Amino acid sequence: MTAAQLTQDIHLLVLIHGMWGSTSNLASMHRVIEEIRLNDSSVDSDGTALHVMLPETNQAESTYDGIDWGGERVATEVSRPCHAVVVRWRV
Repeated sequence: MTAAQLTQDIHLLVLIHGMWGSTSNLASMHRVIEEIRLNDSSVDSDGTALHVMLPETNQAESTYDGIDWGGERVATEVSRPCHAVVVRWRV
């Protein structure tokens, strides 16, 4: 693998629902984003990848904890796959 193959820009799109919501509330949005991305040939022309994430930590009654606690849970959930990507591409 060359150095150019090891470096790839990855955009992370995190979909967050509102109070008393669940990931199923955003399932259609997630599906449409994936369909558009796959059908639009200009999106990946520069080699940039898109990862769409639907955090599952804040659902139903846990949405009443406040934005600070909810944000903390989402940040923890998002950081795990981000760390895995960094470790996988580390030389």
